[in-house]
Amino acid sequence: MDMLQNTRSCYHALGTPVAQDRELFSRAKYARLPIKPADLLFVSYTEDFKCLIGTLGGVDRRLNAFIAPAAELLRPVISWRRLAVPADSVLGLAVVNDRLYLLSTRHALKGRIMATDARHPNLRTAAVLLPAETRKIQSMSAGREYLFVTLSDGLRTTAKQLNLRTNRWEVLPLPLVGTADVQPLEPTSNDCLLYLSSWTQPATIYSYSPTTRQARISAGGILIGRAITERPDLFAAAISNVGLSNMLRFENTPNGPNNAKEFGTVKDSAERRALLEMDAMQHVQPGTKYPAVISVGGMNDPRVIAWQPGKLAAALQNASTSGKPVLLQVNYDNGHFTEDKKVAFRNFANMYAFALWQAGHPDFQPNAK
Repeated sequence: MDMLQNTRSCYHALGTPVAQDRELFSRAKYARLPIKPADLLFVSYTEDFKCLIGTLGGVDRRLNAFIAPAAELLRPVISWRRLAVPADSVLGLAVVNDRLYLLSTRHALKGRIMATDARHPNLRTAAVLLPAETRKIQSMSAGREYLFVTLSDGLRTTAKQLNLRTNRWEVLPLPLVGTADVQPLEPTSNDCLLYLSSWTQPATIYSYSPTTRQARISAGGILIGRAITERPDLFAAAISNVGLSNMLRFENTPNGPNNAKEFGTVKDSAERRALLEMDAMQHVQPGTKYPAVISVGGMNDPRVIAWQPGKLAAALQNASTSGKPVLLQVNYDNGHFTEDKKVAFRNFANMYAFALWQAGHPDFQPNAK
């Protein structure tokens, strides 16, 4: 009954005994702080790794937390300062350049975005950057120079971005109407991933640049396929993982019509020429020394149907004179990707092992026996 009472957050160095762990945040060590026995204690970094957040966790989504400089992580005593109490109704936070940005529903049931000094946070004097609107603020995240928020009317998500250099809000254009989430890649970058889905569109991940305000599907298969067909002499091996390899026929797949808005349609002569230039399979030439290739498809993939990577593998097997292997791997356990870690790790292990084998790594060569 007492296993979740008086929890502690500790620093553990790998390879050392648990008895040597350093206590970072606990009711016993910081008796001056209003920590209750039932609070679940967590310590985490902010996105820029400049601050520590000590959270008193539980079923209440409202933030109950303290903040301290990250440089104090391994000091005997950390100077925890109050960040927020549940009554502040903080549902999200981000730190950029010593500014603490907060999503709060205090005095604003649909949420508002506020900012204060991360070194000395004071929510009572925090500046309001985005007041409450008719739509509810769903999420907030931050990149190097931008703050991103998503808003919802209950059915449809819209998004905005704040340029932290100019303090100007802009509409973040979403490729489709539905639900959306914005996840910056890392605190030193402005680039993001957009996660979008709707009743008629499967969940799709886009790359997004706030400076150009453009969202794109990765389409890395086009790059890989055309690189090896344009300059096969430059590569020892190539991995085409659920890649678009036959763009002239992509429109005839489940995900094709929606993507025709970005890539183009064969029904337009100018766009057809562009699709032909993207089409790796159409550029495979007989009698060419192509590199080793592993082409991977997912049998249950609605975004890149399995015959797309399959046709590229078949064309290369028929045309290449290099003597290097061209393999088709079909995953029957996932679609475009998978949440099953065991399956994901197996898939990536296969691809890395193939690349290391063909690149000549001594630990990945066939056994002479």
